[in-house]
Amino acid sequence: MISTEHRGRRAAGSLKTWAAGAVGVTLAVAVTPHAALASASPDLRAESTQLTDVVQAGSTIDLPVIVDNVARAGEEGTTAHGVSISIMAGADSFVTRHDNCWYGAYSTTCRFPGVVVAPGDRYALSPETPLAYRVAPDTPELENARVLYSVHAMSSEDDQPPWDTRQGDGPSLVLVAGPGAKPADDRNNAGTITFRTGPNPTDIVAVGTQVSATGGESVPIAFGVRNDGPAFIDPTSGRAASNGEPVWVDFAAPSGTEVESIDSRCAPFVDGAVDRSRAGAAGFARYECGLGVIDLDGYPVGWSELWSGTLKVTGTVSGPGTVTAHISQAEGDPANDTAPIEITQS
Repeated sequence: MISTEHRGRRAAGSLKTWAAGAVGVTLAVAVTPHAALASASPDLRAESTQLTDVVQAGSTIDLPVIVDNVARAGEEGTTAHGVSISIMAGADSFVTRHDNCWYGAYSTTCRFPGVVVAPGDRYALSPETPLAYRVAPDTPELENARVLYSVHAMSSEDDQPPWDTRQGDGPSLVLVAGPGAKPADDRNNAGTITFRTGPNPTDIVAVGTQVSATGGESVPIAFGVRNDGPAFIDPTSGRAASNGEPVWVDFAAPSGTEVESIDSRCAPFVDGAVDRSRAGAAGFARYECGLGVIDLDGYPVGWSELWSGTLKVTGTVSGPGTVTAHISQAEGDPANDTAPIEITQS
């Protein structure tokens, strides 16, 4: 899976840090000394970076992980002996599985026991062995996709492989010395790598229904929406919508029918406006139906949602009703956003 700190139920490799209008991935870089810490200790800082190039879904970027030791020089115990990088992104997020890294479903740990970072030193990943991160192919267009990472010093706990991981077998990642640490500022051991992702729309598809009924009969119906991709639906995209929903539908009952019951997540249109105080109320001709609870893991390709209700045939059904799907991010194919609610009278 897409701080993309979420990674929850989405597949590993997806970008997933939900910040305002942004999705990101969390990288934790740890650097810890083997010896027990005295009163003084290394003060490692991570540098934030804004990448200038637009990154397309499915492509790769080399993550610029940078570690500074801004501890006061001359004090005993302020040199870091060994570096461990713990990345909150799973094995599928990386192009190469390096032999000094251990990969889990949602996190990766890379260790550099021979690296010594003294006060004033700066280290970065060598361009000869880049940490190539794969942007998931279902990543939507985002202004601020983010990779977060943090830096710490190694400890004796790093002598054992991380739990539930497998060691890589590719070339080792290498940390190399840079031009020197920047002065201490408001940075801490967490940094952010920010980039913009290119256009990658979502084809949201309305799902209608067809049922048979006789005059006076009440019949259950279900209608909904489906994500046909290629992008997942960003749960934060709903912040731009007036109803706060990343996805919703408008439902209009067929002529000659009456809504006897409706999903509690559906609110009727009254005098042309949605009246959310009457959510779940029967007897109206048109409703707006939302998700109710927003899933912060997002909505992957293939995801679908259904709403239900009951219609009573009160007269001649002269035409179908409709369900129209709406999405707060780029729509890939508006032609399939509306589907019929058909009742065949028998």
